[in-house]
Amino acid sequence: IFCRILSLHFLAASGQIKRLLNPNKMLAVIAVGVGGFFIHKHISKGKQISANDIGQLSPRSDRQPTGLAEATFVDSDGYPVGTIVLEVQRPYSRKLVKGEKKTEIRTYPLPKEYLGKVVQVLETRPASSGSAVPDTVDPDDEELGGLYLIGEVLFKQCKQYTSEEEFNKDFKSHQITRDSPFYFSPDKACYGWVVSAAKERALADPCPIMQRVQRSFFHVIAELPETDNWDTPYVGGVEE
Repeated sequence: IFCRILSLHFLAASGQIKRLLNPNKMLAVIAVGVGGFFIHKHISKGKQISANDIGQLSPRSDRQPTGLAEATFVDSDGYPVGTIVLEVQRPYSRKLVKGEKKTEIRTYPLPKEYLGKVVQVLETRPASSGSAVPDTVDPDDEELGGLYLIGEVLFKQCKQYTSEEEFNKDFKSHQITRDSPFYFSPDKACYGWVVSAAKERALADPCPIMQRVQRSFFHVIAELPETDNWDTPYVGGVEE
């Protein structure tokens, strides 16, 4: 009886092996395996992120921006040298990173080298003239009252407004009212930097060491320069 049962188990096992060796099933198994390999390979390389994707991305942590190369942290305490930072006064700064304000108004054209680049937004207090930020920013300077990076934007276009009528037609985009010092004036140039994508940071990040490179733009630097002349506020005209 024992031998009979053993032989039946052997035959059942043989049947299973034959079914596994069925050519059609073998091809299906191979196809699934190869497909899985290429899917894994594609995912491991990562998706290439376009400018239009930045608004939908989730940060890797509350202190980190999106995965774009220009905005990637070296570590949790700082940004890479050369990171682009733009100072923007309240309340426009928040509207900009929230995506509510689609056009940033300035008295000068957007430098071409920043077109399509990730730009960190530095929120500053309102100033009637000049800038409230010194040309070189020391994060440990208590007199600055705390400066924070609140998000990031991408600019896709720069256009010039040549008339008040043209400027007012874009009100929903720039949200500048008549009582604002940034309202259109025939006595000064007026440019609109059109935003293609914006992202607000979940938690505002203390600013790193920065050096002004032109007008309201700063670059992150490795260390403070050895000079006594860098703490004078910039007075190059009214800046939004």
